[in-house]
Amino acid sequence: MAELDERARLGALMGGFAVTQMLYVAARLNLADHLARGPLTYEQLAAECGARPDPLRRVVSALAGTGVFEIGEDGRVGNTLMSALLRSGAPDSLRPLALLYGEEHYHAMAELLSAVTRGGTAFEHAYRKSHYSYLASNADAARAYHDAVNVETARSAEAAVRAYDFSGAEMVVDVGGREGHLIRAVLRANRGLKGMLVESSGFATKAQSRLRAEGLDDRCDVQVADIFEAVPSAGDIYMLGGVLHALDDERALCVLRACRKAMAPQAKLLIVDPQPIPLADVIGLAVSGGRVRTIPAQTALLTEAGLKLMRVLATGAGNSVLETCSS
Repeated sequence: MAELDERARLGALMGGFAVTQMLYVAARLNLADHLARGPLTYEQLAAECGARPDPLRRVVSALAGTGVFEIGEDGRVGNTLMSALLRSGAPDSLRPLALLYGEEHYHAMAELLSAVTRGGTAFEHAYRKSHYSYLASNADAARAYHDAVNVETARSAEAAVRAYDFSGAEMVVDVGGREGHLIRAVLRANRGLKGMLVESSGFATKAQSRLRAEGLDDRCDVQVADIFEAVPSAGDIYMLGGVLHALDDERALCVLRACRKAMAPQAKLLIVDPQPIPLADVIGLAVSGGRVRTIPAQTALLTEAGLKLMRVLATGAGNSVLETCSS
């Protein structure tokens, strides 16, 4: 019996490819949005989303078996707590991630064997270019990727600000902070602080717009710089939010060393990165070439960059804040 249970579990894991694509279909067709006002028949739902009723029924029925959507006694389809997370406007929406995983990420994973046996990333084997080069030449893919990352970044930023006490600081520098989710969360929660965001020109422009919209632009300077080369020497707290896990060790070391060089003797560097989950690490191997590091791996990298780990704070949102200083 135990052997049969293990066989069933392994078989379910093998079927994960189908679940990913079913969730992608649900997200792409906005099924959860169409059901937001209440349950619909399959025919009504199909008419709303532009699908054929029978194949739609088969996909939705399979998802309902996992807790995504529910089928009422009258045969109508309704949202569940899980499917509601696929609504486009929902707080903490996972729709952007479902779209991301169902398109380029999905195709890249088909080349995972090549990455393991030949090196490089699975994405490079699948698309003949790096993930970031692909995004630079494909506006739709870039939009989908940044939408997904922005949702997760905003969520982790709010959690990090709740976990760390910024009192006593005067200037906080957000290094590689994309559109400024982390620095904006810090400034909203700490009205006496000044901030600086250091990013590439494209993200810097978006960050300036976001800061202006929230009335934070008078408290936060935005500077364009190559964070792999140099970081402004202006802060008593530096932050790397969601930066290092997207980088291999060599490039991560460049960023850490640039921060270390900019830091005054009493300055702190905060690293906000995902807690080490093996599946997330494999996604990094497949797509970006980055890695989700354990605390010992982070410590070794910090030591090589001339930094010392002081403490680790769990945020409760799947991330940790690593407080570091000059060694």
